[in-house]
Amino acid sequence: MTKTPFSDMQVNRIGLISGLVYYFPLTRQCRFFGESSFLKYTLPLLILLTLACQNPVVTPETYKIMPVGPILLSDTAWTYLGLGTETISALAIHPTNRNILYAGSLFDFSAGVSGKLFKTTNGGRTWDILAEGGGYSAIVFDVSHPETVYAVPGTIIRTTDGGMTWEETINGIQLNSARVQSLAVDPGNSNIIYAGTSGSEGGSLYKSLNGALSWQKILPDSLDDGIISLGIHRADNNYVYAGTSSRGLVLKSTNSGAQWTTTGLGATNSLIYGLAIDAFDPRMIFAGLTYSPSAPKHGIWKSSDGGDNWVEFNSGLPDSNHVLRISTRLNGAGLFAVVSKGDNGSIYSRKDSNEDWERIGIDELRLSYYYSDLKIALDDSSLYFAGKGVFGIKLK
Repeated sequence: MTKTPFSDMQVNRIGLISGLVYYFPLTRQCRFFGESSFLKYTLPLLILLTLACQNPVVTPETYKIMPVGPILLSDTAWTYLGLGTETISALAIHPTNRNILYAGSLFDFSAGVSGKLFKTTNGGRTWDILAEGGGYSAIVFDVSHPETVYAVPGTIIRTTDGGMTWEETINGIQLNSARVQSLAVDPGNSNIIYAGTSGSEGGSLYKSLNGALSWQKILPDSLDDGIISLGIHRADNNYVYAGTSSRGLVLKSTNSGAQWTTTGLGATNSLIYGLAIDAFDPRMIFAGLTYSPSAPKHGIWKSSDGGDNWVEFNSGLPDSNHVLRISTRLNGAGLFAVVSKGDNGSIYSRKDSNEDWERIGIDELRLSYYYSDLKIALDDSSLYFAGKGVFGIKLK
């Protein structure tokens, strides 16, 4: 088809002239009401339309038919949900309305670009900027009160009105050379929140009993290893796990953080960014490690006995990879992982323990996934990935 060589302005005028052609036969009806009706009503309207053709004030975009409503996800391919010019490092899905998402972007020091906090209420069709500054490593809903959201741009900020206003809530947390890196809200009691700090001199773990109004350090100094990932079991909140950054440990508590021990995984000399707990069994946990040539372990490791013993869980994954996120399905049907190797990142799925990991995308996004996030909707219906933009897919 040959493209008609009309400018946008010409297209506007043609559209208005077409309107005149359509409207002009209606003037014949005025003859039934006398000549004065034509002069009083119809002629002024024709003059206005003619002037509009000479000096159009409507932009070309007005004539484009724009889609309305939320973006719908497919169950056969990843759907792009926007923010493609940003590196999104944190993502949260509303617990009861999947059209509401929060996303936080990376602070790029070399480019001088500050991180931003975004929100969409239409499934990613449009996004609003809520805050600027810092770089986001976590965003977490209070599932019992979803108007309350916590975001982690190096500190902790909280909204109780759906993102309209935000306040910093770190009373009792010692930052010094560290920054807040991880956060988890107890699914059984939203007043209980855990926050982990990490930095060049390590970091610690803090707990709040009053919805982040105040915090207390709960790790012994010997385990101050920098906390970069957290997991609380949904059905038994006595089980809390933490992944560290300095020695690459997985820590465990079986009494809601009152006491902590190291698990049998030992010092991996990796970064434990990926940490997930089976939906039904609080003793089945998965740890994702970043790669280091000097590290004794890499990839994904699994424990079925609360961390006492671990087995390698890498069949189907590329060698020498960074495992950055792990998410388990709430129906127990499998788990997902974000894996990055060099400038090539992928999302993998594993449906049960007898199968290999299978790559599920994203084909259009062949780049590093090192700064990313992965979330499953609370109703287990859809999976969301954040990296260079936000993407979603329906789960079967």
